[in-house]
Amino acid sequence: MNRIGSYSVFLIFAMLLFSTNALADKGQPSTKGFTWADSQHVLFDWIEISADPSVTQLSTPPDDDTLYTVNLPVDFSFNFYNRNFSTFYVSENGYLTFRNYGTTSSPSNNDLSASASIDSLIAVFWDSLRVSTTGNIYYAVKGTKPYRKAIIEFQDVTVVAPTENLGPITFEVILYETTNLIKLQYLDLGSLSIRERGGSATIGLKFEATTFDSLQYSVNTTSLSEGLAILFYPSDNLLTNSAISPAVVAPGTSQQSFKLSFTAIQFQLLADSLERMGKADVVSIKNPINKSTTDPITVTDVRVDGNSFFIMDTIASPRQLGLEGPYATWYYDNATDSLFIRTSTLAIRDSITIEFQEDIPTTPKKHEFKGLLYAEYHPLQGISFKENFNIIASVIDHYVFTPAGVDTFRAGVSKAFVLQAQDQYNNPVTNSQSVNLSSIGSSTVMFSRGTTVPFANSDTIMFSVSDTVAEDFRVLAENATNSNVTGLSGVQTVLPATPFALVTLSSTAPITVSTSRLLQVRVEDQYGNVHPDSSLKFKKVSAGDGQFSNGLDSIIVLTNSSGVGEATYTASSLTSYVGDTIQVSLGSLVDTIILPLQAGS
Repeated sequence: MNRIGSYSVFLIFAMLLFSTNALADKGQPSTKGFTWADSQHVLFDWIEISADPSVTQLSTPPDDDTLYTVNLPVDFSFNFYNRNFSTFYVSENGYLTFRNYGTTSSPSNNDLSASASIDSLIAVFWDSLRVSTTGNIYYAVKGTKPYRKAIIEFQDVTVVAPTENLGPITFEVILYETTNLIKLQYLDLGSLSIRERGGSATIGLKFEATTFDSLQYSVNTTSLSEGLAILFYPSDNLLTNSAISPAVVAPGTSQQSFKLSFTAIQFQLLADSLERMGKADVVSIKNPINKSTTDPITVTDVRVDGNSFFIMDTIASPRQLGLEGPYATWYYDNATDSLFIRTSTLAIRDSITIEFQEDIPTTPKKHEFKGLLYAEYHPLQGISFKENFNIIASVIDHYVFTPAGVDTFRAGVSKAFVLQAQDQYNNPVTNSQSVNLSSIGSSTVMFSRGTTVPFANSDTIMFSVSDTVAEDFRVLAENATNSNVTGLSGVQTVLPATPFALVTLSSTAPITVSTSRLLQVRVEDQYGNVHPDSSLKFKKVSAGDGQFSNGLDSIIVLTNSSGVGEATYTASSLTSYVGDTIQVSLGSLVDTIILPLQAGS
């Protein structure tokens, strides 16, 4: 139940892999914490209701500056700024309000930050609009309680203009039951003129019944596009109580059931304004056991606010589910030994309980499930948790290297390892024994802490290795008192260090004019390791008409597997040139070959 701390940084990196939208820019929160995200992050998922059998046609075309009353079902109320509303009023001019203004429908939009504008307002496309004979405004309730949605569709309405009306345009607003989220969607913006894209419209929220707050997506700005979705939702740091059950498990239990619960989920600062809205949609759990087992956890139940969610597992990181509930996916990331549960967007309002199963090692030890509860849109506002259960560790069975796989590093550079002692079930084993370290495949590897290292009442030791010879080797860890307890690293390939010297192998004796000689230069690092596949440049820098095999006074060649670059050079034709000077270079490394010229026989 802690704010995100340094111990959970690993989860932040895991989240970034899990969520492509985790740290992207979004709207700045209003004073009371409302914010928005658009189609860069929100799924556009148009819901067409005009042909639905349960649809209510609000308009009676042609309508102009008309206000329509909508009564939600008796068991459906929408919470706006912590106030429940069962009735709202739809304006033909592209907005809805929870305040009864009688028959007044304002065609003149304004800046929502001004207190003089309409109160308790959701401005979807607030402008001077008209329902022509070919247009309509529809209302419908879709879905199943408690995750229904009230939808208002403005279909083929026109934008009133001084000379010729624009459009038709089609857009909708969706109010979500329980989570009380607000989503705007824009399907058709006519000819995409300035006004049809919002150039004289207001899009946003406003409330001032008890305290003033407003949030604008845009005002008199061409911010809209076809296929755009805008979600208005709360943004604040989370608080919660967490618990794990059972806290004590029997050794060796197969598919032990755990129940991880989060209750009293609330905002840190927004309790007086947006507390009844959805707050989170992701739970990440760092798994402390079964580290060498693939997908060791199975999720069996997810309950959100007391409601059972349909769940499924995925073989890859689950992406956004949209706002349709009640659905959840789960995914086990073996790279970080972490379980991720993802619900519909911001579906978690007050509580979530996750039931999962996992095999328990045979010997008890204290372990800790830790992780984060957060909203995918704002992971850094999440709340971290740590919950313990108890088993006991066994004797050391083997050692595990981190990093574990094949790797490369440069000659003369240190490579760091973490070595962990584990029991036969791959649980860490705290111990004070020593381990003998040696290398297989090399006699020149050096160990930073010597070849015998104590664990010193820990389950891990850290050390580094280095080598000056370009070669392959593996590190062997062997228990100092029991040679049957071992660990073996992945193959470590030592690459040559940075090129250090150019070594001329070919003869520098006088060369007969107009004859050819194969020039050979080897690239070495400071330890004498050769550099294959290096681009070596030979260039004649003296006077004379000597040239290389390409007919030019310079040539670039790749060094072979022995680090040798070869170039055939034909000497100048006159001894009066005295000698040919060849400059050999690789980056900042430069060497010179001088070939004195001599006459032929």
